Amino acid sequence: MDPRDLLPRVAAVRREPKAVVRRQDAVGVESPHIELGTYTCDQIPGSLRLTRSAGTLHLWRRGTRDQLTQAGPATYTGNGYTLTLNGTADRADQFSLDLDRAPGLAYVRR
Repeated sequence: MDPRDLLPRVAAVRREPKAVVRRQDAVGVESPHIELGTYTCDQIPGSLRLTRSAGTLHLWRRGTRDQLTQAGPATYTGNGYTLTLNGTADRADQFSLDLDRAPGLAYVRR
């Protein structure tokens, strides 16, 4: 296929991000974070952490944090995913994570 024909097709299927997420490294975190818990999923190896800082919720993956944007009473969005708490943000024992490529992942506090 000619590259001039391919570019308009790629541009047509390119998805826009659902929310703007500020990603920061674990080093140099300015404000203190209140640890809400470490969570695991039976379907995926590894763990995720939730913290709260300055009134915002943060999801930690592989040493970096995503500042989540609140989209509803218990729903938060990040870059390419939606997180739905099964309780309040301060007492979240479990949540579901809907990734674009893997919806409905159930995470439980360990």
